[in-house]
Amino acid sequence: MRGSVLFLFFPLFLPATDASAQEGGLSVLDLEGRARVLTEWSLREGRLKGLALGVETVLPREDCWVLRGRTRIRSLPNPDAGPFYRLRGGLEVSARLRGGGRGFLRFEPDLLGKAQEVPLRFLEGLLCRPEGPLTEDAGFRKALADPPLKEDLCFYLAEGGDAKTSDGGKPRVKRIPCKVLGGKGAEILLEIGGRERSLPLARIYGLVFAESSGLEAVPDPDSPPDLLTLSDGRILRGRLLEGDSARGWRFRSLEGLEFRVPVNLSRDVELAGPKLRFLGDLPGFETEGGAALTRTWPLFRDRGPGGAPLALGRRVFRHGFWLVPPRRIRVSVAGKKGVLRATLGLVPSRFGGVRFRLLGDGGDLLPPRILDQERGPVELEVPIDGIGTLELVFECGTDLDAGSQVVLGDPRLCLQG
Repeated sequence: MRGSVLFLFFPLFLPATDASAQEGGLSVLDLEGRARVLTEWSLREGRLKGLALGVETVLPREDCWVLRGRTRIRSLPNPDAGPFYRLRGGLEVSARLRGGGRGFLRFEPDLLGKAQEVPLRFLEGLLCRPEGPLTEDAGFRKALADPPLKEDLCFYLAEGGDAKTSDGGKPRVKRIPCKVLGGKGAEILLEIGGRERSLPLARIYGLVFAESSGLEAVPDPDSPPDLLTLSDGRILRGRLLEGDSARGWRFRSLEGLEFRVPVNLSRDVELAGPKLRFLGDLPGFETEGGAALTRTWPLFRDRGPGGAPLALGRRVFRHGFWLVPPRRIRVSVAGKKGVLRATLGLVPSRFGGVRFRLLGDGGDLLPPRILDQERGPVELEVPIDGIGTLELVFECGTDLDAGSQVVLGDPRLCLQG
């Protein structure tokens, strides 16, 4: 199970005197999609405080959706700059191995300043880069890209890493099948051939963990994670613990690891909460498509075909669907009370048309809407109260599926009570 690799290389919290993190304040998008700007802001104990046009303002965290710093974003440094560890799922962190204990390894992030104890079950691999070049890495990079199924691999600097070879005196790496048990002081504990052994950290080039030796951290289905998008577009998933205009964000990943991210190294933070549920995350999600002409088109979630951003014109959506009719989407709302909000429209084309219906327990919740190239996107805001099943129906127009690429942007249920 592999996702895209996420590289994290960022400095310590910026000092309070650094004006770059607070030069433009914080843009706050609420559940209804309304935006406001706060300066001198802080988020703690479930409340976001700041000044809005000079007036002290307090917002409950659960009423906020997206937080975005209004500052010049800095890019993340090149990940080849130093050693790292990689978590299952792709998160790669610049850090140095400092030992550990049974079942975990301890790392010192290069620029974060706080030690992290990472359980072995979450690790996919690590690199302890030696000084100077190597003749070859014994297949480390290849193994990290495609880990073995059953056995861990230790990549070991032979003879203390100072063994000389015939091609310039570069150190040689040996590849040892094993089971990684953890750390002990300045040593790594391994099981090799059924016997426990320890090797000095100074002679470890890297480790690759077997597919069967761990698992990727996943969120509780009933508790969606917060999403912190870094300046390079990659995403941290977990829980935003706190933040402020001077020092940035304090974030805990799904693995339980804490990170401190300056505002200018992040694009935004999307908060999950009890009042917000996206259509694709609701229970009982089902979808079925039919054939228009001779084709049945797939449904794309949160991205368009080929991984393109989900967008209508210049407006890009964080969540939603790309689809071509005929298509039905059904979810269970289990009698919840709230408002369904979404943006609905066609990708610009020379022609195309779609008939849209919204059903609650089989009955129309609003008159059918016609989407075509002459009309702009439709903003949905429909009260949902006491309904068991919600169904979105997209039917072909006179052009069948020609030019009828539909974007359903940020479809969400904003709950009340």
